[in-house]
Amino acid sequence: MEDQCNPLSWACHYQEEGIEELKHCLLYTTLELETTILSTQQEIARKEDELNYVKELLTKAMKERDEAKAKYQSLRLQLQQQLEAAANLSGTTMTKKIK
Repeated sequence: MEDQCNPLSWACHYQEEGIEELKHCLLYTTLELETTILSTQQEIARKEDELNYVKELLTKAMKERDEAKAKYQSLRLQLQQQLEAAANLSGTTMTKKIK
């Protein structure tokens, strides 16, 4: 009974409670950190997926642009040739090229 009334045993008791509280806080903080890490990894994965999708769209748009440019060049050349042929048939010369 005297040990319970001893001020030194009180300090030891409070110190043990403090250690348990610190352990609990450390465990909670560790779980919170792991949750944050997992959430961040998931967000990074989503952003990488979005980035890949945008890259695919950009690649498709560039391909379509290049195809349209080639088609334009082909049609321009074809028109130029038709105009020159028409000019040759009519006996006049073509001095101005289509741009």
